[in-house]
Amino acid sequence: MMTDEKKDEEKLMYINEEHLKGAVNVSVPNDFHDLSLEHKPLGCLCDEITDPSEWLKFQLTQEQVDQYWRDGYLSGVRVLSDEQCDKLLEDYKIFLNKDQLHPGHGLFYEFHRNQSGQPDNILLHALGHWRITPAFHDLCFLPAIAVPSAQLIDPDRKPAAIRLWHDQLFSKPPKHGGVVAWHQDYSYWTRTK
Repeated sequence: MMTDEKKDEEKLMYINEEHLKGAVNVSVPNDFHDLSLEHKPLGCLCDEITDPSEWLKFQLTQEQVDQYWRDGYLSGVRVLSDEQCDKLLEDYKIFLNKDQLHPGHGLFYEFHRNQSGQPDNILLHALGHWRITPAFHDLCFLPAIAVPSAQLIDPDRKPAAIRLWHDQLFSKPPKHGGVVAWHQDYSYWTRTK
């Protein structure tokens, strides 16, 4: 029979090595503003909507909602303009600089410049980028994403309030890296009404 002391010792022995590889142990300057404290868009990708009728132009049609629940996916919904993509790419390039960390780098929950560890299979993986740059922050509030998401989250097809659960950035340069097999992340998380 295992003693409580032995059980506690075993709990302490487990270490998630993969998480530790991406652990961020960098201080953030006192004058750097954590953007997670801002609960509205900053105006980089979109402005705050003050007129409730403005939200309507981002709604999916009933046919699109029905297609999503019938087929399990919806394609052809443009959520970013070319200009917005350019702004996101600008902010993304900040994280690629190996020689100089962004002043807000310490706000990442996890950061892997190349999670694969192989120079010919680059995979940047980060959590917390919405706290660091205006474009990634505003992406969380983008009406073209938030409104359709609110329409599609509830199986009873009632628009629901949505909230940022988790931000995660995976990226790799073109023609590098392997494939990611088809999978469904939702099964890893539980959600209750």
